[in-house]
Amino acid sequence: MLVLDDGSGIVPVDLARVPLDEYGTLSQRDQVMVTGVVSEDNRGVFGASITRIPDRGIWEGQVP
Repeated sequence: MLVLDDGSGIVPVDLARVPLDEYGTLSQRDQVMVTGVVSEDNRGVFGASITRIPDRGIWEGQVP
């Protein structure tokens, strides 16, 4: 599942079709980018790929 940054909730993510090497080393609180398709009921995501974002500061305009 993904926990939204703004605290508004969680999004279940089905990783059944994502290769294990794309997410096998992820830990809690890692920042990730998920590419996939939203479920028909809009309550989850069927993942196609997942990538760890190395440094959150890059996305917030901060210099590491």
